[in-house]
Amino acid sequence: MVHPARLPLAGYPQVWELTNEDTIETVVADYREQIAASNEIMGSFDLDAPCARSDKVNENLRWVAVHMIEETARHAGHADIIRKTITALVGADTSHGRNPPNVA
Repeated sequence: MVHPARLPLAGYPQVWELTNEDTIETVVADYREQIAASNEIMGSFDLDAPCARSDKVNENLRWVAVHMIEETARHAGHADIIRKTITALVGADTSHGRNPPNVA
């Protein structure tokens, strides 16, 4: 996978590109590595510290943290829409914790 964190920042927009070697396990492992790195960074600064990005000089680390939560939620919502499209499940899950027939 070409990972955005390993690309130059000037190269916006940065994208994720999966390769044939990528699996669910490797992508999830990489995602968890990024979570750990983000937690380490967040834990080493005061939340009121100014944002290091030159285009966000009026924001602080607290703003960055909330923005990342919003982005994660937004993309999780996109994934849920795709899942519902594939499985034809819409609305409340009435399976009471069980998968509907033919849905893995």
